Amino acid sequence: MNRKSLVFGAIALAGSLGATPTCADELFLAGGNTGPTSDYAFTGVVVPLPGAQLGHGLAARLWGDYLDYTYRTGDRKITATGFGGALGGVYQFSGAWGWANLSPGLTYRNTRLSASDPTNQEAGAHTYFNGEVDGAYNLSSAWRVRGLVSYTPQTEDYFIQTGIDRSVLDWLRLGIGPSFQGSHQYSEVSAGVTAYIQIVDGLEIAPSVGVSHSDSGETGPYGAITFVLIIH
Repeated sequence: MNRKSLVFGAIALAGSLGATPTCADELFLAGGNTGPTSDYAFTGVVVPLPGAQLGHGLAARLWGDYLDYTYRTGDRKITATGFGGALGGVYQFSGAWGWANLSPGLTYRNTRLSASDPTNQEAGAHTYFNGEVDGAYNLSSAWRVRGLVSYTPQTEDYFIQTGIDRSVLDWLRLGIGPSFQGSHQYSEVSAGVTAYIQIVDGLEIAPSVGVSHSDSGETGPYGAITFVLIIH
């Protein structure tokens, strides 16, 4: 269930854009990925609350997404599909050192299974609490380390990703890093390469490619892309 690999640093990507945020800025996000056992697509917006701005203070996060994934239980292969949405708050810190975001919120998802599986706690319509922390630290003017941790207590669903990237050109950073995700049902390890490409002031795209391995024994390539846009 490579459900969050392209979301890694999505809010934090604004910190690498050439745009200088103002109090009126809004951050729009969209993207998708596909891998050996899952597909994911999303769109979202982060709006600073009155008195705040992107990278500093409180913001609201609105999210919509689609997820499908396959897994095995015994000798059966089951496919799950579901649409969902999220509403959360974000508290943002940033400076010359880098940035950090704390984001608690509520997620709704309606998941349908291709065959009955009583052990899958995510089947059907549910609302979950989710907590997330992400950030980056500038090691130098060129090198940066990033990280993200997300956890959903009700389903024991976790996602951890780390990475390091380097400025190659004024408009391009290249990064590598692993990710680890799972729950009581599954676990998956991925690793890949990401390019952070600034198209124009305030617009960045981040394509990724890599390899994923799940505990069901499936290994294969994945691809992802994220679009980040700051509207002044």
